[in-house]
Amino acid sequence: MEFMANMFDKTALDRLRLVATSPFARITYTEAVEILEKVTDRKFENDVRWGIDLASEHERYLTEEVFKKFVIVYNYPKDIKAFVGRERLTHP
Repeated sequence: MEFMANMFDKTALDRLRLVATSPFARITYTEAVEILEKVTDRKFENDVRWGIDLASEHERYLTEEVFKKFVIVYNYPKDIKAFVGRERLTHP
């Protein structure tokens, strides 16, 4: 990791330490969609509705605006995340 930090990303170790020491929020896919559907102060480029994948902008909104920490979204519909355990970690 030190090599990667020195050669490519000076903040990599600090971010890794943050991940290792920060509590994560955990919400279901359904809860994530419900939160995002209620957003009125911003227009997302990608649609938000149950049954379609969350876009990066949605994940960033959840982590940066709503929870202000790492978020694990779980219980994705199997058609969206069939091979990754239907769980995804999003980070600020």
